[in-house]
Amino acid sequence: MDTKNSFSSTLSLLIAMGVTIGSACNRPSSPGDAGDNNRSTSSTSEPPSQSADSSCYLYVNGRDSAWLQLSLQDGSVSGTLRFDNYEIDGSRGTVHGDTSGDTLFVQYDYQAEGMRSVTEEAFLQRGGALIRGAGDREEHENVYRFTDRATIDFTDGQIFQPVSCNKN
Repeated sequence: MDTKNSFSSTLSLLIAMGVTIGSACNRPSSPGDAGDNNRSTSSTSEPPSQSADSSCYLYVNGRDSAWLQLSLQDGSVSGTLRFDNYEIDGSRGTVHGDTSGDTLFVQYDYQAEGMRSVTEEAFLQRGGALIRGAGDREEHENVYRFTDRATIDFTDGQIFQPVSCNKN
């Protein structure tokens, strides 16, 4: 499918740009990004090490943050996702999935509050950023999946900005 190849090509380009830029650019600024979302790359948690085909993204809002590391291989996406929250328990785990047009669909297999869970997540690509989608989910075979992918709302989603995968 052409849109899948387009997203894969774009993700590969973003990965190559991230590797080229390296640690010289910790936080790109995007014109027109406004709202509650602080996009500082400072965080109390340490990101994973960078590899040649990884892209990393960071969402920060006040004392809450989320870190996403993605690797593209053979058309599939895998990586890690971690939520570090100030007043509630965070979570950390792995993601794996694929793309459909400009949207990344992954299963987030994570630990939170001593429990293992699997939840479908969706990220819409806009510029270099990824916007986390929200929508109704229901459990199906121990995975919480979107009830209707067509109704996923990206309007007020968390905006994950691209960052260096290097530890600073």
